[in-house]
Amino acid sequence: MKNMYVYPFGIMFLVASVFAHNNNYHDNKVYPTYTKVSDAFIDSEINARLKANPLLYNANVTTSSKDGVVYISGLVEYDIEAENIVTTACSIKGVKDVDITCLEIDKSKASSHTMLKEDYMVAKVKGALIKENLLNNPGWGGIKIETKNGVVYLTGCVKDRTLANKIIEITKLVKGVVKVVSNIKVGQ
Repeated sequence: MKNMYVYPFGIMFLVASVFAHNNNYHDNKVYPTYTKVSDAFIDSEINARLKANPLLYNANVTTSSKDGVVYISGLVEYDIEAENIVTTACSIKGVKDVDITCLEIDKSKASSHTMLKEDYMVAKVKGALIKENLLNNPGWGGIKIETKNGVVYLTGCVKDRTLANKIIEITKLVKGVVKVVSNIKVGQ
């Protein structure tokens, strides 16, 4: 009779240990691979990060997300604020894209009244690279990101080919990127 009770507990222990070892770690938080990141999580995370950033703390924006797409609306004073908001949003686990059609930049303080398409794409690429912990990577030698008409140009230096390839791969996955032209040098 004792064996009937041991068997179910053994199965529960096995299942629990499989799930315990099947986690992704990011930003000192654990995201189970079997759980989809919810829009509510994305909303709370972006709001927390905006409040924590001294450059964005007073930004007059609202954010919401649906199916992993973050929608940002409101008014910011400078172009750089808009870029930082997009980069911040794109760096959050589970974010697939960022929509800024309702985000305005103060015409009297900005270089243009809307965020330039190229600046928007650079911010999205930076956010994607931050999300994958590539901008803080010790091998990151300072990659310059430029865009024109959906083509992303990467220049700079990294310590090894694997890191260069990873940067290129992540950049290609960013929504709106048409092509990636890499002039990344390795080991210099």
